[in-house]
Amino acid sequence: MTLSKKLLRNSTLAAGATALLAGAPALADNHKEHSEPAYKFENVQEAKATLDNCRTVAETCGADIDAAAGVLVFPEVWKADLIVGGAGGEGVLFIDGEPTGQYYIGKASVGLQAGVDKSQMVYVFQEQDALDELMDGDEWEVGAAAGATVVDADANAMAATGDPRIYIINAEGLNAELSVNALRIWHDDEPEAEDDDDMMDHDDMDHDDDDILDMDDDD
Repeated sequence: MTLSKKLLRNSTLAAGATALLAGAPALADNHKEHSEPAYKFENVQEAKATLDNCRTVAETCGADIDAAAGVLVFPEVWKADLIVGGAGGEGVLFIDGEPTGQYYIGKASVGLQAGVDKSQMVYVFQEQDALDELMDGDEWEVGAAAGATVVDADANAMAATGDPRIYIINAEGLNAELSVNALRIWHDDEPEAEDDDDMMDHDDMDHDDDDILDMDDDD
């Protein structure tokens, strides 16, 4: 190989390596984005819309949310989800306005009155002790919380002693007739990982690095 060709080849390799290094921060950001728990991308907006709806439907909801230690929001809970042993109704827990966990809701035992086909549920935990009962255990049964109170249409006249205070909303407004005693709620311990396409993209970049090294070894 002539000196000029060798210099040209080395310059090309150096330029390629520089481009790879320059792109590393973007790749890292992309990796971080896809590695975040799924609820941050898929469920938070729906949960926030549910909170806005709750504020509109019940005047006390806004005050309760603003003063809460934590708020657990289920934007959609379907009757079909609430079967014995079933799991459905993906929810988001907000603490200080930030999403901090994803939860599921299901039926623990017989006795649940399913009510309407679809409801929104907002669990407002006013005190840290009540919130800890939800967060510390593997599974939380609503009926086991002595202070759990379903807010009715006369919410403005209710004493604010229930903890958590539960707002159940359907197409007609507040639904205080839905029995929640048989409901169970548990934390999602396995947030969604990167999808296969993202993993393939990272693998391709690894192969490109190997190809550059192989070219250098050939000579």
